[in-house]
Amino acid sequence: MNFHSSSFLYFQVIDLEEENDTGTTECLTVESSCYRNYTQLFDPIVTDDEDPTPNEAKAEPPEEPVFKDGLESLNFLSALQQHSSVLAPLLCFSAKALTASELESMFRPDLSPAGSNKRHKEVLTLGFWADYLLDCEEKATAVCLEDLMMFATGLTAVPPAGMTPPPCIQFLSDSPFPVANTCANTLKLPICDSYSIFKANMDFGIQNAPGFGCS
Repeated sequence: MNFHSSSFLYFQVIDLEEENDTGTTECLTVESSCYRNYTQLFDPIVTDDEDPTPNEAKAEPPEEPVFKDGLESLNFLSALQQHSSVLAPLLCFSAKALTASELESMFRPDLSPAGSNKRHKEVLTLGFWADYLLDCEEKATAVCLEDLMMFATGLTAVPPAGMTPPPCIQFLSDSPFPVANTCANTLKLPICDSYSIFKANMDFGIQNAPGFGCS
């Protein structure tokens, strides 16, 4: 939008069609800065001598040179050309199967203070979680590791640049089924008395989550 250097203000009075009870006409005073094409209702008051055609088509530069110029502004293009093999894993996605150990190390637990009753139950649940990941990897559960990853983060694979924010595990004492916050990469595990109950509830919760199977 082309603003004028002039700082003048103008007032325009709009007479409303309706009259009030006293028979006088209501008026609306509009104050605005004076610049070109402010609105279709008001004509510009101040004009420039050199007025470009409003509908003049501007040729856009080719996309590739513009993209290269943007990379070169921080000397990134030169570094990319010289060290392409080093930077490729950060910029290019390559399909890689998830592993149980990878997911276990990726999700950091948010534990209660040491020595508390909650901490004891949370540590027990983490053991169930590690066993569940191994079962998912060995196809001994109703879901696979990619399903679990999708449920917790909304992704089926780890992006080249990593996960932001870092995935974490929290614990539920008021729900028998897992809950996930994909915006925060947070997975909330249910606290159960046995692994068999934990496994069954995890399978049921993930399979019945909205969007399951639509990745």
